[in-house]
Amino acid sequence: MTRSDTKSERKSVQLNITVSPLIYERLKELVELGYFSSVSDAVRYAIHKMIAELEIQGKLPKKGETSFFEEYMRKRGWIKVDEGEID
Repeated sequence: MTRSDTKSERKSVQLNITVSPLIYERLKELVELGYFSSVSDAVRYAIHKMIAELEIQGKLPKKGETSFFEEYMRKRGWIKVDEGEID
């Protein structure tokens, strides 16, 4: 994940989470397959996708006119621009 997209993304907050061994192994597999550069990147992707999806569905209010998360996902091709749906 690049740190130059927005001011809010330049600073990071560290989270410590606990997942099952199965989830961790699957995340490592995604890294080994080249989908992500690290397990942290895979978790960040999942969080961005969840927030963008909830915003698009209207279940989570957007912050501002354009959602940072929706824009972030669109730039990376993770949201279908024409349909407004998560891939």
